[in-house]
Amino acid sequence: MARSPEAAATVGRTRWRRFGLAAGAGVGAVGLIGYLGATGAFALSFSFSGIPFQLSADSLSGTHFVQYAFPDKLASSAGASALNNGAGALINGSGSINNTASAGGSTYASDTVTQLGSATISNLAQSICAPTPLGNAIRVTIAGSGDTTASNLVIQAPALTASGANFNNFTIGESVGSALAGQGFAPNNDFTDPYGALSGQPIGGSFAQGADRVTLTSIKQVGVGTEAGSFNISGLKLYAEFVSSC
Repeated sequence: MARSPEAAATVGRTRWRRFGLAAGAGVGAVGLIGYLGATGAFALSFSFSGIPFQLSADSLSGTHFVQYAFPDKLASSAGASALNNGAGALINGSGSINNTASAGGSTYASDTVTQLGSATISNLAQSICAPTPLGNAIRVTIAGSGDTTASNLVIQAPALTASGANFNNFTIGESVGSALAGQGFAPNNDFTDPYGALSGQPIGGSFAQGADRVTLTSIKQVGVGTEAGSFNISGLKLYAEFVSSC
C-alpha cells in the first residue's frame, strides 16, 4: 500500500485496523479510544500524535531484525516534554533526554525504528495517558498474559532498556537499504520502508544494524508508535482509569 512521504513520516500511532485482536472490548472502550484519538493520545486514521506510551515485557524474541535511527515528524509539539522526560526517566532514572527538535515549523523525535519479520512477546503490558477537560487525566492500560505474537512488526521507540540482549548473525554499520535487503525485506513495502527510508536522503544510506534472530529480556520502553501485519494478544485485558495527572 503506497503512502505519501508526508503521511508516512508522522509519528505516534498504533495501527489498530491491522491488529488481529480477537477480543470484545465493548462499546465503552471504543468510545474511550475515540475520545483519546480526539485528544491525540490514540491516533486514528493513521495519524501520529507523538504522545509517548510506556511498554514492558518479560521478553521479546524475533526474526529478521533491522534497526536504524530516523527523525520522525510529530503531529504537534504537545507531546515533546512528556517524550523527553519519559526517555530521561527510563534511561537515567530522572531528568530528560533531548529526544525532540524543531525545524521548518515542525517538531521531530529522534526515533529508533526496529523492524522484525516475526516476534513473540511474553507478558506484554502497555499504558498511555492523556489529559481531559475535567482537569485530570485518563490512563488506558492494555495487557496480555502469556505470549503475544506479531508479524511484520515495526516499533518506534526513542528509549528502551533490557536486562539482556542476544543477537544471531549480527551485523553493524550497514546502510539501511542493505540491512533491510539482507533480512529479506522488499524495498518500499508498507512495513519494511514505512518512512521512505530507502529512497530518502540521507537516511537511505545511513547507519543500520541487523540480525537473523534477536532475544531481549526484561524490557522497558518509551514508544511513540507501533505497526504490525498481525498482532495477537493472549489473555487481553484493557481498562481505563482516572488519574490526577499523566
